[in-house]
Amino acid sequence: MKLSVIIPAYNIAEYIGRAISSVLDDISDDSEVELIVIDDGSTDETSEIINKSTCRKNVRVEKVTHRGLGAARNVGIRMSLGDYIMFLDGDDYLVAGWLDALMIPISMGLEDMIIFQWQSVSENGLVREGPFASGSINDMGYACWNKCYRKNVVSEIYFPENVLFEDSGYSLMALMKSRTITFIPYPLYNHRHREMGISREPHSFNQQMGVLTGLREALIASLDTKNRVKTVATDIILNRLNTAVLQNKTLKKHDFELIRNFYVQHSLWGGHFEKGKRHALDTFMISACLATRCYRVLNFVLKYYAR
Repeated sequence: MKLSVIIPAYNIAEYIGRAISSVLDDISDDSEVELIVIDDGSTDETSEIINKSTCRKNVRVEKVTHRGLGAARNVGIRMSLGDYIMFLDGDDYLVAGWLDALMIPISMGLEDMIIFQWQSVSENGLVREGPFASGSINDMGYACWNKCYRKNVVSEIYFPENVLFEDSGYSLMALMKSRTITFIPYPLYNHRHREMGISREPHSFNQQMGVLTGLREALIASLDTKNRVKTVATDIILNRLNTAVLQNKTLKKHDFELIRNFYVQHSLWGGHFEKGKRHALDTFMISACLATRCYRVLNFVLKYYAR
């Protein structure tokens, strides 16, 4: 088995059919590729739609008690038989021809990680923005789904469970373990822009900071890539903070201490210039506010930079 495609799904009856068909339309009955769908305890018609695909011999479905995206992906990883694994969110879908593009490096078997571009599409499938991603650690994209991973390289990496934005650390961990990486410079993945999707629903600061769980593991594991991982970590934290501010959330003192303790533990202080002067200034100002415990000033700074 060459490749396992893992789809977690929870109450997305309107979208899951498109996700499944985007995989099956390319793989046909190819015995070298399998589709694993994890039904994360759906209570709408998602289960019925998923079950219609089980007539295909290379499709496996597992229904589990609802525990969230991270736990569902972990179930899929344990079930997978492919030499490589990749992830597809149940409300997104792959671009036609994705398999041909990926099977070239997969068949050669030389790459530990394959990064490909993605694009943002509207609810009705029109391209909104993109393509995004490059082959560098700073611009590869932080989500897990625009990559393909050699399974024996990531066999000991799992997603944090019971938190939101759990996948940001996964790609970093995989990158650090990969000796060979290739980049496909065109989009294979359509990320659907949904107003009520997880990434755009209003969340508290505490929920936004679920991202720290995965980043903590990546920062602890990093050695020669430590400075680059720090740059990515601060960028992800800044992005989540800005998102929360744009949703009119205010940073409370206990939220401030949570972030400050994370910065102290992993020495994230200072400006990071790898992503340009603006990013360096943003990260320096946040570091200064955290270091001096000026959480009211930090709220002002975040609102200013989020404009």
